[in-house]
Amino acid sequence: MSRTPETVALAERVSRVLFLVAGWLAIAFGAVVAGGAVVGLRTAGTSADSLLLAGFMFAAAFVFVSLGVLVSPPFRRRLRRRRPISRFGRIRTLERRAFDNGDDSFSRCDGCRSPIESGRVRLRREEYAIAGVPVYTVSTTRERYCRTCSEYADSRGDRPRPSADRV
Repeated sequence: MSRTPETVALAERVSRVLFLVAGWLAIAFGAVVAGGAVVGLRTAGTSADSLLLAGFMFAAAFVFVSLGVLVSPPFRRRLRRRRPISRFGRIRTLERRAFDNGDDSFSRCDGCRSPIESGRVRLRREEYAIAGVPVYTVSTTRERYCRTCSEYADSRGDRPRPSADRV
C-alpha cells in the first residue's frame, strides 16, 4: 500500500480547518441574524412590514445555520452516523472497517497480540441521539485485529479471542 504524500496530508488538514472555521462562522452569523429579527420584532411591534422583515431574517438565519452545520466536519461526521428518525436516547453501534498502518508504524492485534500492519478495526460507540442524530458520545472503543482474528470473530459473531483459545 502506498502512503499519502506529506503535501496532500497537509492540504487535507488545512482544508478541514478552513471548513470548520467557515461552518462556525456561518452558524454564528445565522444566530446574529436570528437575534436581530427578535430584537426588531420587540422594538418595531407587529406591523406588517416588521413581520415580513422578521420572516425574511428568520429564513436567512435558518439557511446560514443549516449551511454551517453541513459544512462543518464534526457535524458532517455526526450526520453520517445518523439512525432512523424515531431513535431517541442511548444508541450502541459497531463499525467494522479495514485499516493500514503504512510503512513506518505497527500495532498489535487485540486478539492474538501479534504485530500487524493491516487488518480490521472495530469501532464501538455508545451515544445519545435525538431524532436519530448522535448529539453526545458517551464512550468509544477501538479494537484492531489481524485478518485471522477478525474472520474468527465475524464467523462467531463475538469478540476475537487469542489463538491459544481456538482449538
